[in-house]
Amino acid sequence: MKIFFVLFTLSLSTSVFSQEIDERLVKNKGELAQSAFKYNMNAYNYLVFELDYGYQVVAKKGLSKEERKLIQTLPVSSNVSEQLAFIGTNKFNYCTLGVSLKSKEKQYFLLPNNQILVLLPIAEITQLFIKHPSNTK
Repeated sequence: MKIFFVLFTLSLSTSVFSQEIDERLVKNKGELAQSAFKYNMNAYNYLVFELDYGYQVVAKKGLSKEERKLIQTLPVSSNVSEQLAFIGTNKFNYCTLGVSLKSKEKQYFLLPNNQILVLLPIAEITQLFIKHPSNTK
């Protein structure tokens, strides 16, 4: 009975504490994501945070005139509709839309129904991450 309890406890703790690498990161960053996952969990957490919190979806009418002038169309991609269906979930991957973050500028992309995908600048995402619980430093 003791052996069963020990094995049960070990299997439970392994399943609770084991974490799998986010496939979006493997697709986007390859070996960098795998290395961060293995050796620097805070860097890995930042990369996940960047994907999950690096964008917003807002109504076009909520933008200023200056912001509206910056609206672009998304690059033509075969999986745009699929990715747009994932907005707001942990499966959404804006990188597969053919866009990437800029260091200091927000980017605005037109979505259906007069919605706008806003990509936040890396500097702003970093500031948000500093205050987030997933930041382990």
